[in-house]
Amino acid sequence: FAGIMTQVNHRVAKNGNPFGSFQLEDYDGNFSMNLYKEDYGKFKHMMVEGGYVFVSAKCEFSEWRKSFELKVTNIVYLSDVRTAKIKNIQLYTHINDLSTSTVDAVYELVASSKGNCDLKLIVLDDEMQGGVVELYTKKFKVEPTNEFINELKKIGGFKAKFSK
Repeated sequence: FAGIMTQVNHRVAKNGNPFGSFQLEDYDGNFSMNLYKEDYGKFKHMMVEGGYVFVSAKCEFSEWRKSFELKVTNIVYLSDVRTAKIKNIQLYTHINDLSTSTVDAVYELVASSKGNCDLKLIVLDDEMQGGVVELYTKKFKVEPTNEFINELKKIGGFKAKFSK
């Protein structure tokens, strides 16, 4: 789930245990979530009014409630999701779109965008049997920032695919 945190509350239950609640809103609506005990301790620093977050959760059966409940497994700032989730970048281009200047421009961009994502260049060629050449690089790993994506668009002729 991704959205903005609203109605953030930090409280203490009657038994003395701290807990928190918040609403997560997006363009389609909102829903409330509560965090108790260890989960609250783990994520309370992320519970900030107006914070843009990505919430990972799983559905579990609660023996105490005798029903299913949504259990938060992670909360990260939305601005950090791309860096945290993307592990591979594949750059697609057609052989006819390659030139010395585009190769040089991509080389400079990749060299200046150091990060942790593996990089693969996939060149499409209609005249070759199989039609695809995959080039892997062990020397360069890149960071999938907005700047990287925007500069790649300026170079032209490339499409990027991001994956886990």
